[in-house]
Amino acid sequence: MINARTSTNGRFYSFYKDALLPHWKGCLGWVSCLATAIVLNTLPADAASLVQSDVVVTSAANNGNNQVLRFDGQTGTFLGQFTVGGGVTDPRDILLREPEGDVVYVNSGDNRVLTYNSTTGAFLGTFASFPNLNPGGSVFGPDGNYYVGARSLSTIVRFDGQTGEFIDNFIPPNLVAFPRGFTFGLDGNLFLGNGADPTTGSGGGTILQFNGQTGELLNPNFVNDSELSPLDLVTSPDGDIYVSSEYPFGTTNSVGTVRRYDSQTGELLAVLDAGVDEQGRQRLSRPRGIGFGPDGNLYVSSTGTGSVVRFNGATGAFIDVFAQYPNLNGQALTFVPSQARTAVDEPTNVVGLLVLAAFGVQAALKHKHSMELR
Repeated sequence: MINARTSTNGRFYSFYKDALLPHWKGCLGWVSCLATAIVLNTLPADAASLVQSDVVVTSAANNGNNQVLRFDGQTGTFLGQFTVGGGVTDPRDILLREPEGDVVYVNSGDNRVLTYNSTTGAFLGTFASFPNLNPGGSVFGPDGNYYVGARSLSTIVRFDGQTGEFIDNFIPPNLVAFPRGFTFGLDGNLFLGNGADPTTGSGGGTILQFNGQTGELLNPNFVNDSELSPLDLVTSPDGDIYVSSEYPFGTTNSVGTVRRYDSQTGELLAVLDAGVDEQGRQRLSRPRGIGFGPDGNLYVSSTGTGSVVRFNGATGAFIDVFAQYPNLNGQALTFVPSQARTAVDEPTNVVGLLVLAAFGVQAALKHKHSMELR
């Protein structure tokens, strides 16, 4: 994938176009047509949904749980601690490596990047360790390497995506005083949030654009939004940039939103607002980690309410407060395979229909003809 934080809707389209559509166009008979029609109407909005997924959230140590927590991907029910072993502390970003999808990377506050089995949460090992790394956000780049926001060094550090060995500081240190989240766009360029000073709440409010191959600064004010205080960034399946924002940063009257920008022009396209609850409190307060789920919807951690809020991925409309847990200080979130696999029967039936539609029809028709000849 180009960006480690994008949805897998594109993979489902390829699956439909390359695997299903040709068999629909070349129907060998009513059995194939019927089976293909059932498949198309049975498949979820995303092929990855054939295997249920859970939501995993890193809850930081500061006023949080100091743990990586797991929630049911269908209901939002709290399932318990995700990570087993490794000594993760003050977890920040968490990233599922695709397309394999069997390993997650957790940025630990003790200058390490740790790896875990994406289904069981079992500790696999230390992927990278670097002095004063103090890792924040991270992505896998188009080159397959692992990019980490080094908060103490005010830069983005690049590690070899296979070995974890240090490569370089991808952007010059201290170019941005308070770097926040970053993402690679579909054009391969890197976009970095310039955050406010956490002690004063002032400054920042821009998104910088870098050459995704060389780290050269292309535009220091690619986005210059007077109501933006950027935190996490993600590239959507259609290429737009979504940014969680708390503005004015660190104040009691700050407004939590997700802001959507055109990745070619930096134009503000939409502001996603979760509104207020029955008591008049903001549903989205001090937002941090954001990500598109297998269902195509946008999930946002709301640290001010200890919850995860969900928006419609197509329209931006607020859907619900998806999950909630005491002191959930969600810095980042990702989606991992569910251990429960409660809906295994339905996917098995779908796969059976696929086999019938794609490969078994000719044999079935031959059997039918031989019966008629008798």
